[in-house]
Amino acid sequence: MTNCHGLKMTAADGKKRMTDVTTTEQLLRIFQSIPSPKAEPFKLWLAEVGKERIIEEIAEVGEEEKDDI
Repeated sequence: MTNCHGLKMTAADGKKRMTDVTTTEQLLRIFQSIPSPKAEPFKLWLAEVGKERIIEEIAEVGEEEKDDI
């Protein structure tokens, strides 16, 4: 179950309409749960971006540890 909230946003016709919104984390979990072959390229891209971010974090922690020495 997702936790979507209503938010009034301006539509193309200029009227305010209630729109479902969610956090980034919740949105990514929704994408992960889509059982469609069409979703696979996005899931693979998302995994690659996540991997790159983890590598960046590890490098930053390593630099901080060097500074502490």
